[in-house]
Amino acid sequence: MHTSRIGPHVLPCGHLLHKTCFDDMVQIGAYRCPLCMHSAWNMEDYGEEMDKEMAQSPMPTEY
Repeated sequence: MHTSRIGPHVLPCGHLLHKTCFDDMVQIGAYRCPLCMHSAWNMEDYGEEMDKEMAQSPMPTEY
């Protein structure tokens, strides 16, 4: 990794992947670090967005 000419991509867990390897990983739907299996995405923004969408959705009357 440190002598490669391919730029690195730093995952939230701190592990490094070649940028091209990360792109390939995303294309096949693998969203976890191949070394430690933590999420390859920072899900905080996604969670906040989902909270906003749910707050704007009306609750059905049966609930």
